[in-house]
Amino acid sequence: MIQMKDEIIYKTDEKSILQEIIITVKEYFDCKIVQSGGCALLSLKNGQQFSLTVEEVQ
Repeated sequence: MIQMKDEIIYKTDEKSILQEIIITVKEYFDCKIVQSGGCALLSLKNGQQFSLTVEEVQ
């Protein structure tokens, strides 16, 4: 955590961001999600599959 002029800035990582995205996706889609590091594979009941990748850009 970094504090600058009455403002707190939180630093996060790829895995934490992906976990938050997965929580949101689960609220809207009935799917199976397998997570490995900064990647997740989403499998919908209709057979569609999607890959999510989170990578920090500097």
